[in-house]
Amino acid sequence: MRNAKIRFYLLIAAAVALLSSCGYSFSGRGMVVPESARTIAVVTFLNGTNEPNVDVEVTNAVAAEFIADGRLKVVDRGEADLVLKGSVASFEVVPLSYTTDA
Repeated sequence: MRNAKIRFYLLIAAAVALLSSCGYSFSGRGMVVPESARTIAVVTFLNGTNEPNVDVEVTNAVAAEFIADGRLKVVDRGEADLVLKGSVASFEVVPLSYTTDA
């Protein structure tokens, strides 16, 4: 019985830790976009790293998120109600797992 209680509390603690962890999301929290805005232009981000093409990859990923979200239509800069500009300040490759295989 005691082991079952301990497992239950560990499961609850793990669920709370996973649900409260930092996560990337565009999902609507608050209103940072004017109600009248219908279109957005995503300008190619500036690359502040030594990694080639990371600016294009990040720009494409951001534009894809707006397209998937569907609240704003991604258009050319001249047609846009809003213009999103950004820069990539750093680039780092971090392994997700390790194996003993060579």
